[in-house]
Amino acid sequence: MASSELAGGKIAYTHSFSDAHMRTLEALMDTFIPSIPAPLSLDANGQVFYELSASKAGVTSYAAGLIQQKLKPDALRTVKVVLWLLSTRIGTYLMCGHDSFSGKAPFLRSFSEIPFPEREKLILSAWSHSPYLFFKVVFDALKIFAAYSFYTKVDGYGHNPAWKGIGYCGPDPAALEHRKKAEKAASRPLEGRVFDASGPKEGLSLQLKEAGFEVLEDVAQLASLWKQGKGIQDKAKSPLGVKCDAVVVGSGSGGGVAAGVLAKAGYKVLVLEKGKYFARDDLSLLEGPTFDKMYEGGGILPTAESNVLILAGATVGGGSAINWSASFKTPPHVLEEWEHDEGLTMFGKGGQYEAAMEAVLSRLAVHDPGEENWQNRLLRKGCERLGFHIAHAPRNTVEDHACGWCGFGCWNGKKQATSETWLVDAAANGAAILTSVSAEAVLSRNSNEGKKRQAVGIVASIGNGEELLFIESCVTVVSCGSLNTPVLLQRSHLDNPHIGKHLHLHPVQMMWGYFPPDGASDEVAYEGGIITSVSREVANLHRGGHGCILQCPSVHPGVYSVLTPWVSGNDFKDRMRHFSRTAHVFALARDRGSGSIGWGKYGRSISYPLDPRDNQSLVDGGEAAIRVLIAAGASEVGSHHRYGDCLSITKETTPAQVEEFLQRVRSRGVENLDPNAHAAVQSLKQW
Repeated sequence: MASSELAGGKIAYTHSFSDAHMRTLEALMDTFIPSIPAPLSLDANGQVFYELSASKAGVTSYAAGLIQQKLKPDALRTVKVVLWLLSTRIGTYLMCGHDSFSGKAPFLRSFSEIPFPEREKLILSAWSHSPYLFFKVVFDALKIFAAYSFYTKVDGYGHNPAWKGIGYCGPDPAALEHRKKAEKAASRPLEGRVFDASGPKEGLSLQLKEAGFEVLEDVAQLASLWKQGKGIQDKAKSPLGVKCDAVVVGSGSGGGVAAGVLAKAGYKVLVLEKGKYFARDDLSLLEGPTFDKMYEGGGILPTAESNVLILAGATVGGGSAINWSASFKTPPHVLEEWEHDEGLTMFGKGGQYEAAMEAVLSRLAVHDPGEENWQNRLLRKGCERLGFHIAHAPRNTVEDHACGWCGFGCWNGKKQATSETWLVDAAANGAAILTSVSAEAVLSRNSNEGKKRQAVGIVASIGNGEELLFIESCVTVVSCGSLNTPVLLQRSHLDNPHIGKHLHLHPVQMMWGYFPPDGASDEVAYEGGIITSVSREVANLHRGGHGCILQCPSVHPGVYSVLTPWVSGNDFKDRMRHFSRTAHVFALARDRGSGSIGWGKYGRSISYPLDPRDNQSLVDGGEAAIRVLIAAGASEVGSHHRYGDCLSITKETTPAQVEEFLQRVRSRGVENLDPNAHAAVQSLKQW
């Protein structure tokens, strides 16, 4: 049975919106997701889908809770001001211009008083197509929350009333059938060595003692080291303390491996993870709840520029728990660059890194895939017809594992995440994993030589952030990912100027192709092994690999709805109806430019201005992706540009028409893509 935290049927979060805010929000939701007459040719499920509006589906409060929880305070205030303005007649005029006028007295109208057809035109012309960035950001944010809420909110049975109408089955039927027939619960590989720290510290203290760790009676000396930090306040008068040989912050592909190796070497290891532990039977495979509990930012983590929406794990196993199984060796051209340009000899042929890589590949059972799913076969077919490079993408699964839900965790443990491998080694050798723990700072003091500071442990928040845990250790490993490690080091007042700089996100541009049902097959895009093929046709390997690779993503209704451009309520539903037979190919860039991560008043901030050279790489990659989809036989292709560019492909379509369309897509660039159209996908960081 799935964990209650990953199940449906709950109000995700409470909110503080007023009645006026909610009236306006509901009018906006019904503008993005309206009830419209269904085409007569549709079956009953299709009829229900077209007639279902956001308000009829009861998602307005759900969306309000998501907005309240996911936005930073300054962004939330902006949304509330926008909703308040739209709840008034003068404010609606200020936000929407002359087109909001009525021909009758009192002439001015609040947004909710304007009929749907006019509202639809207003948000498109006044916001989405506005020359001003502010209005585009308002449009994007409201559209994302409206669409995502509508397609991910589920009842207590894990159902969504729109899914059947778009050809989506919900959680993996194979998993549901297996659990129904299973005589006993699935294995919980880390059971007995994972301790949740969200409760009272007294209970955690007892668990640590029973697990063989020394609980410290006095943490005054450790606390004094933390107080040397500038402007940091104590959260508790009687913090908990524990002693170990090694503390590892992070349980993903870095921290998990370190913990396993150290524990097997005989050291007493404590692993800190800010997320929760979800074993195989805990997984609901529901998109909304999984993003909320297993991803950074609840699956909604934009850069400051709102140009990249980042997908990264925040659970035991980190990114390895929710990635798409692709497991590439670091490419030779990258190793050569590190060795020769940076002078790092360990990356040379036959060096330490190569030996370590082989050990990791062996432990993760990395191998070439067998049978490919529908999307990957289309990628391969299109590349072969064009004479493009195409190859298998190695995967970290014990055996051929054809699952399209691995982005929501692996329900049968065949994907070799650290929670199924290295952390299991660690637990078997006495390590303990503390969940719901947020590392605040690395504790350090002057070394014996007096010139350098030496790490002596970690101070962390527990008990839902209201208590403190001090950890004294001989070895301190900080490996909580590229999004969290810099912030922790900054809060520890390390002064290396490179901390937080040089952030590479591998931005992505996706293209889509619609393949109508042909009667011969009922295959759908979201089923089967996610990444099994890769094309390096536009990778620019002769120029250091600063180009793009082409692959297929995992796209379920919530992400699909966020990706899909909105040009009208009717058009948006038409596009969503094509969901199950729409194949995606994404171009993932090895970026020359970089971003930065900082820590401020409202927590972590991520900045990633797109380098013009990377913009060009994504444009080239996007063009190649469209050519592949056309060659594979798509009846319609398009981008995720806000203007909804698409091209129908028929027998009469000429090469000149295709080139004209591609030129239009190229001229758009990637500046006006819907935000998730070029995301940083954690599972693809090395290629």
